[in-house]
Order: sequence, then structure tokens, then C-alpha cells
Amino acid sequence: MEFSRTLSEVIKAKDSLGLKSLMHERVITAFDAYDCAGGCTPGEVIQIYFSGSQADFHWDQMAQIIQYGFYAEVDRQVHSWIQGNRSDTLFKAPIFLRQLNAGYSTGHSLIYVLKDSLKAYREASFESSIISGVPIGPYPTRSDQWGNPRIYESLEAEWLRISLPNKEEAFILADFTSANIDRCLWIAKLEGVWQIVRYESTFAF
Repeated sequence: MEFSRTLSEVIKAKDSLGLKSLMHERVITAFDAYDCAGGCTPGEVIQIYFSGSQADFHWDQMAQIIQYGFYAEVDRQVHSWIQGNRSDTLFKAPIFLRQLNAGYSTGHSLIYVLKDSLKAYREASFESSIISGVPIGPYPTRSDQWGNPRIYESLEAEWLRISLPNKEEAFILADFTSANIDRCLWIAKLEGVWQIVRYESTFAF
């Protein structure tokens, strides 16, 4: 898709004007302290997220989001902030959110491991024994009071506690999981033009 290639180039160059040109007139950024009523304008998105002290973090989030690809989803729901005729299909990223969302709908909190053979430790410490190597994929995890993956902090790193296929629990490094990517991206085709309509935190606060 030409839009995807352009988006990749814009993110690689950290081109804020280029990114702004790819946005719909309103972009939802809900679950943020900075959320704009009815969605932010492209200028507000750039000012809040892609300039100043937070810019590097959000460019990195964008790069990681598209690194894992988009999935297509038929969505005929009326979204009030999306003005104009649009196709029924939305493209959403990162791609593993589809599996995580399916887990949430059944009442389970899931985390997605992004590195193959990620070491699983018996305790949240590099000094602990290694139980196994964990394949890429979704795993049940402990949640905090808001339903987000619960982070266990040590002097060495941040950890997640997951359930392995044999029901045994283990600790893995949070850096190599979906917990390290806290935003999603939606692309919609409006009036024949692909546009960013959502850049939203996936975490609740």
C-alpha cells in the first residue's frame, strides 16, 4: 500500500509536517491526559506528542507500531469524529492487538511476547533459574487495578508474570513484549484517501 510506504518514510525521517499531512481532520487520542474533546486536530497531535520532550518517545512508538504490521477489520460502526464517507474496512496496528483484544473480550488479560525463545525465569531476577524459552505469541498475565499488565520492578529490569502453556507461572522481561508498546494506530479510507484517524493509548489509567 502506497500509504504504508509513505508513513514508514515519514516516521523514519521524524517528519512532523509529513505525518500531519497523513492525518484526518480529527484524530482520537483517548485515555490520555491531553485528550481533545471530539478528537485532536492534526496540529494538536503534532504539538502534544511529536514536539518537545515527548517527541522521541512517540516517534519510537510509531516505529514499533508499524514494524509489526496492520490487520484489516470490517467496522461499520459510526464513529462520530470521522467525518465523510469511508470504507467499511479499517486498518489497525500493531497486528498482535487483534489477539489481545480477543482475550480481553473473554475476561483474560494477555500480553504478547515479541521475541522468540525469550527466557522465562522462576523469579523476577537474572539470578533466578531459567524455566524455559518462550515462543512468540500471547500469554495470560497478571493485571494491575486498571486491567493493564502488571509490571514487577527490580533493580535489574521490569518484569511481567505470565502463565506458560503447562499452567506454570514465570517472569519475563517486559521490554520484549507488547507492554513496551502502549499505543495503537487506525487508518481509514475517507473520500478515497487513506488517513490516520486514531493514535490512542491502549492502557487505561
